[in-house]
Amino acid sequence: MCDPETKVGYLESLILSTIEQEQRNCIQCFLSCSQFESKENHKAILNQIYKLAYPNAPYDFSHSYFNDLKTQLTQLFAESE
Repeated sequence: MCDPETKVGYLESLILSTIEQEQRNCIQCFLSCSQFESKENHKAILNQIYKLAYPNAPYDFSHSYFNDLKTQLTQLFAESE
């Protein structure tokens, strides 16, 4: 799992790629403004900031970026039955 557009990252990258651009811009501005230095856990930090800033705005799991993941999970559960 990664950001489908950049082909970079992990599950957090996929999830964060589905939030609205305005919210991503806001988070990026905050990170730039705060001069946060750590790059090691960058996606996890973005995820936490999103959760704090938008607690009532869950991820849009109906977004097309999740289709492959949903298909794979459905197949895995079907095989285990």
